[in-house]
Amino acid sequence: MSKNTPSKKRPTASRRIRMTPDERKKMMTEAAISFFAKNGLSAQTRDLAKYIGVSHALIFKYFGSKDGLLECVFKDVFLEHWNSKWVVELSDRRTPLRDRLVSFYKQYLDVANDYNWIRIVFQASLSNEDLTRRYINQYLSRVLSAIVIEIRHHNDYTSDTGPTELEMEKAWIAHASIVYFAIRKHIHETAVMDDSDAFVCNVIDTILPGLTVKRKAD
Repeated sequence: MSKNTPSKKRPTASRRIRMTPDERKKMMTEAAISFFAKNGLSAQTRDLAKYIGVSHALIFKYFGSKDGLLECVFKDVFLEHWNSKWVVELSDRRTPLRDRLVSFYKQYLDVANDYNWIRIVFQASLSNEDLTRRYINQYLSRVLSAIVIEIRHHNDYTSDTGPTELEMEKAWIAHASIVYFAIRKHIHETAVMDDSDAFVCNVIDTILPGLTVKRKAD
């Protein structure tokens, strides 16, 4: 390897000496994401320290506890990639519903189609940590609810009630179909098509006709 070629190895102790506290904490958080994505969130912090190349005590100096570290993982994996404009854009009826769904899911798949992101989603659930549940309940549910409301409007159906269980399940069908692309690629490690944008368009065009909300008979 040329001396001018950047190393892909994790930061060494000599490089960390020149880091500010914020930079060092960020480096350890990113390394923790990679470590937990591969080994699960139940993996020991002592093993994480060896993986990073720092002392076990240094992790607790910066994060206080493993829970504190996982909170930083949650923010970096989920919140840093969440777009607060998604609900607004999904609700903008100046654009056809099909185009809104395609635009949103192209953006969402760009986030989900990442080795560390999708594996942290699964590892958190398998480790019985609440990171993924919090993400679904506090963030993703707002997007799915907005989709239900827009499907209602698309089908000339209005209601003052919130989404029903069945309506939410229909929204989950579309969502799960998109996210399963990333699951197949990064969890099952099976082949997926190269053109993810074309994949999204195909899924929406296939599913949208079935996402029909009908008014109950009086």
